[in-house]
Amino acid sequence: MMIILVCLIGFCCAQSQSLNKRTEPSCYTSNRFEYEFGVLEKLESLQRDKNELLANFKSLTALVDQLVRKTDEDKLMIQNLTDTVNSIKGLKDPGGDTYNRWGRTECPIDIDAELVYNGFAGGAPHDKHGNGANYLCLPKDPQWGPDTTPSYKGDVHGAEYQVHGTFWDHLKDNDIPCAVCRTSKTNVLMIPARQECYEGWNKEYHGYLMAERDTHPSNKEYICMDGEPEARIGTQADVNGALLHFQQAVCGSLPCLPYIGGRELTCVVCTYESL
Repeated sequence: MMIILVCLIGFCCAQSQSLNKRTEPSCYTSNRFEYEFGVLEKLESLQRDKNELLANFKSLTALVDQLVRKTDEDKLMIQNLTDTVNSIKGLKDPGGDTYNRWGRTECPIDIDAELVYNGFAGGAPHDKHGNGANYLCLPKDPQWGPDTTPSYKGDVHGAEYQVHGTFWDHLKDNDIPCAVCRTSKTNVLMIPARQECYEGWNKEYHGYLMAERDTHPSNKEYICMDGEPEARIGTQADVNGALLHFQQAVCGSLPCLPYIGGRELTCVVCTYESL
């Protein structure tokens, strides 16, 4: 019975193949269906992969565009910052500090200093108590407000060299000029008993320490008189006022050595340029 069935199936397949070679044998109909179904599944999978790739490509394209825009913005920001820095560098720096150069009408010419104004050294009279304790550099072009006619007031006199019997004897009783100097450096320091600045500092000028005489009622601050002082021409009349004397070292409280009793103290004005 099985042999007959197998023969019939073989005969059927042979007949179908002989009728039309393009038609799949009916005995493979089930396998063909599974094959085509599998192909369709593969096509659908490939389509899904294609769609996913397209979506990823669009996302990457959008990200690249965003990065390009960001890069352009960063470049523009950097350019703006560079332009701002360059414009700031081009401006004259208003910072720095000022100092008085006593005994001179000009600022040192071999360093970074410019003249703000020059004028006349002055201060409180030497023979009176009260008034201010500091010396002033009074400008040549004063400006006046309304006259207040006060009942009580202090006096501001011009200052004179009191250097009798010294190597500056030719300056005795002369009025003292002064100059206000501006430096781009940010620190100013007057160092007594030195003619040179310490390491890292820049010397503006050096000279001698001066103030009022020790017996005068009006004590004043110590100032650094330039080592090559000038005098206002034609002012040698001995009218006193605010006076300037050499200041000497006194042994006892000061250690001798290194100090020497009776020697005139020197001074130096230094500036420091911070980073």
